[in-house]
Amino acid sequence: MVRSYALAPETVRRILRRTFWRFQLIAALSFIGFGLYLGFLARPVNWDLAAPMITLITIAYFAIIFYQFRRQLRLLYNERYELDDSSITYRQGKQRPLHIPRSDITGVLERGDGLTIQTARSRKALFIPNGLAREGDTDFRATLGTWVTIQPAPHPPRWYQNKL
Repeated sequence: MVRSYALAPETVRRILRRTFWRFQLIAALSFIGFGLYLGFLARPVNWDLAAPMITLITIAYFAIIFYQFRRQLRLLYNERYELDDSSITYRQGKQRPLHIPRSDITGVLERGDGLTIQTARSRKALFIPNGLAREGDTDFRATLGTWVTIQPAPHPPRWYQNKL
């Protein structure tokens, strides 16, 4: 019997929020860099040239954020994880599905934000975020737990944890 899982709307919102803040950070850093350039290297500032350039950069960032947001939203709503007695299949939109037979799974690591399924071939690893719809997390973990042992992911070194 094939069971299909999708991401819950709360999970999609969480991932999109994280993406939005990454874009905001990139935009803020680039504007700070541009401001430092104007302040320290371009003396005197020709505002007739700088003002349209700043406006163009701002419009470009908003367009990039908008289209990337729409693209990621479409991809996240099309993500499907299919689980049967002998394999896991990951489908996303029109991309070719990733099929992992049960015999290829070497381990499952439980991270704070989901499960990482490891296989003999490192290019065929699969990450499944927490927050599958309709209590899918518990069912998915229970099925994987019968196949292999789910281990907690190794913690990052203590010096790295302080930076998170």
